[in-house]
Amino acid sequence: MVAGWQDDYRRLLNEAARLVGSAPIAVDVGGGDGSGLAGNIGGNACRNVLSLDRCSDMHPDIVADAHFLPFRPGSIDAILCFSVLEHLEDPHAAVREIHGALSAKGAFIGYVPFLYPFHGSPSDHSRYTSTGLMALLSRFRDVHCAPWGDYLLVLIGFMTGFDMRLLRALRPVTGIVSSPIRSLFRTASRKRSLGRSYSESTIGHLFIARK
Repeated sequence: MVAGWQDDYRRLLNEAARLVGSAPIAVDVGGGDGSGLAGNIGGNACRNVLSLDRCSDMHPDIVADAHFLPFRPGSIDAILCFSVLEHLEDPHAAVREIHGALSAKGAFIGYVPFLYPFHGSPSDHSRYTSTGLMALLSRFRDVHCAPWGDYLLVLIGFMTGFDMRLLRALRPVTGIVSSPIRSLFRTASRKRSLGRSYSESTIGHLFIARK
């Protein structure tokens, strides 16, 4: 038995990999040297992606700031941004820049943490619920997001120091027990809203936003 969030996440991750693979020009904002991108999109090859980072020591393909992207309007087919927006001083400005740089049918693909510990790189400014993420991406016409984890996996995460390899290994187990626990939460409180609270108390959100 697989938890619903895992199905949703896998579907959106496959769509992200397809969009990245088919984009003639794609840029990974905050991607450092580009070595981590394949892991972010499920291990898929991404030879057509240029990395952009403001830290030249990371040896990106392009040295630039996410708040001031050096691209002509409408010139990029896909822009990726994984675990970066929470580190930016003004994520709304960065999203405006990304929206402007994307082509007419371009896609913005990324991930943001929600219930996850402080991690400075060099600073850590924000966290996003699903509704907060939708507000941040409101200038896009079509936005889909999927959670990574639920209340149970978050609880295990805090107990184990968020060892992501361990959490990935435990996903099948949590998938079996999460549904009955969510039902117990809802029954005990007599509030159906707790069912959503359980599923949206997540480690983070994957998203795809189309222009």
